[in-house]
Amino acid sequence: LAVFKKDKLVGWLDEQESRGFNEATNQVKSTIGLVSCPDGGEVSIHTKKYNSKIKSKTTSNNPEIEIKVNIVANLGEVSCDIDLTKEKTIEMLQKEYEKVVKNDIQETIKVVQQKYQSDIFGFGAAIYKSNPQQWKKVKDNWDEIFAELPVSVEVKVQISHFGSVLNPI
Repeated sequence: LAVFKKDKLVGWLDEQESRGFNEATNQVKSTIGLVSCPDGGEVSIHTKKYNSKIKSKTTSNNPEIEIKVNIVANLGEVSCDIDLTKEKTIEMLQKEYEKVVKNDIQETIKVVQQKYQSDIFGFGAAIYKSNPQQWKKVKDNWDEIFAELPVSVEVKVQISHFGSVLNPI
């Protein structure tokens, strides 16, 4: 993905950063992610429903951004030795996939804030929408404020269907 600042091309996002951008801005229709198994191998997770929201809040007169992501997914290919009949295993896979998505989003935000200082996510619009008076205070120095803006990311994954899951012989 190309990164613009005003009308000028300032750089490019690589594949992982592009994925993080799409995840943060709710542009994922369906995708397949990989989760590493504890003893080697991987499990593919197919995202069925994806919803992310960017919200602004104010703490001590400073703007902050919250990104909340909800994912409903199915298990795909399993290429490791894990027991999918146990609820603990499914919970572990959900937590691991949450970490993968959260890391993608956080790394993309970090790169864009530090390297490009261009609000490609629409954080300024979220601040304006929730608190226009706050936006009036920060809009003149938005590039500097954006570079230091605290962003929290919360990801919730629910694996709903396992297909015809059988444990290996």
